[in-house]
Amino acid sequence: MNESMTVELKEFLEQLINERDHYLKSVMDERDRRYEDRFKAQETGVVSALAAQKEFTSAAFASSEKAIVKAEDAQKSYNERTNELRGTLNDQAKMLLSRSEAETRFISVEQRFDEYKKDISKTFDEFRKELGDLRESRSQGIGEKEIKKDTHGDNWKIISIMIPTFISIVAIAIAFLK
Repeated sequence: MNESMTVELKEFLEQLINERDHYLKSVMDERDRRYEDRFKAQETGVVSALAAQKEFTSAAFASSEKAIVKAEDAQKSYNERTNELRGTLNDQAKMLLSRSEAETRFISVEQRFDEYKKDISKTFDEFRKELGDLRESRSQGIGEKEIKKDTHGDNWKIISIMIPTFISIVAIAIAFLK
């Protein structure tokens, strides 16, 4: 029995080892299949995520392109309006007097005004002298007829002096208003 038991024990152990190997191989095959399924699922997930990211990136890029085009159009419109404004301001600046030109003109007008003022003062001084002479001649007691004749002639003199003076004053006022 010893030998037979040994044979049986040997066979039993071999069979047990074989079963154990078979069981381990089936477990390993099952795990390999599960790992393969997981890998395929992960791979599918990664591919889906990459496709979604690619679509998102494409959409973001398209939106960015649209925004850039809009911004460029807005900037172009702004630049055109600014250039129009600059042109208008340049045209206006060309039409306006510079400060030095204005000062030169004002000095010229002031000089003419001073000349007119001197002429008017001179004319008024002449009027005063004429009036003084008239009063003096009247007070000397020259005849009434003589006074009327002189007064009549003097009135025409006064009128002939007053009219140009009045015209000069109006001309000065018009020159200042321009």
